[in-house]
Amino acid sequence: MTKVISFVNSKGGAGKTTLAYCLGTLWDVWKQHVLLIDTDPQASLSAFFGVRQGKGNMEAMQISLAKLEGRLVKERDSGDHDMILIDTPGNLAELRPAITLADLIVIPVQASGADYFSFKRVFNAIQAAGTRALLVPNRIKTPRDAESIVRVLGSLCEGGAEISGPIGDRVNHRQYTVEGLSLTDVEVVTSAGFKEVMALATKIEEMLNVQKQEPASSGPSAGVAGS
Repeated sequence: MTKVISFVNSKGGAGKTTLAYCLGTLWDVWKQHVLLIDTDPQASLSAFFGVRQGKGNMEAMQISLAKLEGRLVKERDSGDHDMILIDTPGNLAELRPAITLADLIVIPVQASGADYFSFKRVFNAIQAAGTRALLVPNRIKTPRDAESIVRVLGSLCEGGAEISGPIGDRVNHRQYTVEGLSLTDVEVVTSAGFKEVMALATKIEEMLNVQKQEPASSGPSAGVAGS
């Protein structure tokens, strides 16, 4: 059964696009059929994928939020995809289809007052829609920041959402996308960054009851980086 995951935050720069892309490329290696849907007018996700074409089997499309509902229903019902990942813009008023039609909302949040304020607005909308949410402490610089953000998010959501392990502030996440790659394409499975993304992917799979498929290989040995 196709699972739909929307990456949502009304604040720009939270890391929605990078997380969607990194998870998509990881699941692609793990033999999941992945469709990326880019609804952000900035089209960063589409740009990453445009460079990547020919590497792996992942697919992508760019459409407006106004057309998302009809297209999403069609793609989900086709049975052609295991995972559909939706990258969204920061305009909360337009996000209803991406929220209501998703099986899970992933909300990346950074450790700052502005990010917490933005998160609360988004989380209220998600709660009103009744969609499950996973909060991802993102671009975390220190263990103290990780502890602090988990504590703050727990208080803000009042137990209404699960919180993943932190994703560190790693420049490699941004550097690799220039070549259409992600951190999990290039780094070995024992690197700290790879372990963080793998833990997040596993958490999402558990929440959605996704059955894992054995990959041909993972990380740079998968042959993606050298394609």
